[in-house]
Amino acid sequence: NYPSQGVAGYVGSIVTGQDNLNLQPVLGALHAAIGYNADGDGYCVGDCNNDGAAGQGDGTTYDGDDDGLVGINSQQMGYRLKYTKDDWTCRWYGCWDPLDRITQVSSTGYVSDLNNPSSTQMTSHDGKMGQDHLDVISLGPDTLDEEELYAGLFDFIHQPAGGAPSQATVASPAHSDASPSVDTAGPGAGESIDPRLIQIADALRSKHAAHIHRADRQIQLLNHLMALLQEMYPQGWREAMLTVLQLAFPEWADRLMARLQDWLDYQRWLEDVFSTMTFTDAEQRYQTLWDKRLALFGDDARVIWAAELRQRAFAEAVQTLDQQPGDVTSKAERYVELIRETWGDTAFGNHGRNTTQLMGDFVKLESVQAQLRQMDPGQQQTVLNQFRRDMGLDDEAIDRWQSLDEERREHRAIGETYMSSRAAILEQMDGQAAEQAIH
Repeated sequence: NYPSQGVAGYVGSIVTGQDNLNLQPVLGALHAAIGYNADGDGYCVGDCNNDGAAGQGDGTTYDGDDDGLVGINSQQMGYRLKYTKDDWTCRWYGCWDPLDRITQVSSTGYVSDLNNPSSTQMTSHDGKMGQDHLDVISLGPDTLDEEELYAGLFDFIHQPAGGAPSQATVASPAHSDASPSVDTAGPGAGESIDPRLIQIADALRSKHAAHIHRADRQIQLLNHLMALLQEMYPQGWREAMLTVLQLAFPEWADRLMARLQDWLDYQRWLEDVFSTMTFTDAEQRYQTLWDKRLALFGDDARVIWAAELRQRAFAEAVQTLDQQPGDVTSKAERYVELIRETWGDTAFGNHGRNTTQLMGDFVKLESVQAQLRQMDPGQQQTVLNQFRRDMGLDDEAIDRWQSLDEERREHRAIGETYMSSRAAILEQMDGQAAEQAIH
């Protein structure tokens, strides 16, 4: 049991789930070798399918309701947390936030009895991260930037005035529903100001003062501040926000509140109007989206969504590269040039901008895969090592990747041998005899 008090200041967990086609190769080989498939977003009381974990499967092992080892209904303790990646990937229609972040999922509540989650907690996919158990501990290859994930966790823990609310705060309805001790007219109107708001204002001024004129920084500040104040003051967060902005940026407060309203209008339009519209193609949908952004934010829209525009231009250039003639080496050189043109040299190296994901995206290109399949393992390794070196990885990192490549080939060979042997047995036997021979 993990009750709301007496264990830790805050208890939370991130749920992972991935369809079997994307599992880490080690897990894929394990499944092929022993015939194991996790399955877990079905509800029941207790352990109903004798797998040692609460809940049961829904009968489908390929629907992303597990992470290869554990079902999503068996990964929870405390509050469920959601990991939102940066910029382009945070939502399908784009995102302004340049930082990865962790937020608390509001729909699933608190899991105190680990073996008896509620029906909603067992079956909900809210906040699920599309990775498996091994991805989040840096055992690649994967699409996860582990350093960004843990940076988001540190930021969540360190948020001022309880970005991750304490158990005492959450467990006490009287506290969580209380209105802030501020006046709607802002500070100086005659009532005392909640000391926590002063603390938040000081932190925001220190972090954002030098860039408060930038539209993207304004949206970042407003969104984070809104989430924090809605948690602290569900009934009075707007008044609290005005107070904080007047304390932190008195000359910008009115303009920031107007920008907040534009942002809320945009979010409401996305949910109520845009989501119900039909389009002839993706380009028309994208143009409609940008027409609305420009109408609300003017030229600032290109600043707010600058990362999305860069990512879109990069994706289009990579698609063109994939379709052009050329060998893997020349394509790799051009790919590195495109990264540098898009993000600069900060994208490269062992700690670069999503280096693992960028490398994986290149290797997955159809033209690259077609050529790699024609090479023997030694040629493949030479090409991959050079590409990784061009991506800024040092010799130690390249050696680790090479060891992983060799392990993947070994596991793949084991899986292929098992599957061919299994197929041969099934051709010769059936029923219980086949099952005994296989296992």
